[in-house]
Amino acid sequence: MRDPFHPKSWLGLLTEVVLIGLSVFLALLADQWRVHKEHRQEAEATLRYIREEVMVNRDAVSKERPYHEKLSGEIRRFLESDGPKTRQALMPCR
Repeated sequence: MRDPFHPKSWLGLLTEVVLIGLSVFLALLADQWRVHKEHRQEAEATLRYIREEVMVNRDAVSKERPYHEKLSGEIRRFLESDGPKTRQALMPCR
């Protein structure tokens, strides 16, 4: 009768070690694939968010641009004028 605490043979022990090592390797490989997939999904979601943000910001800027161009022209005329540099001269109707 064999002792239950001793392996059956060196070949059996080597087979068990190889199978355990292969199982651990495959588990690590699967985990690495899962992490890579999660990172790729997060990167794609971030790019979608950035694209949306850029489009929203572009629309907001295009709506406000005429106001700022008009204000820029008023300030330029104010600074180039020979008149007094007062708030009333800059914004006479406001």
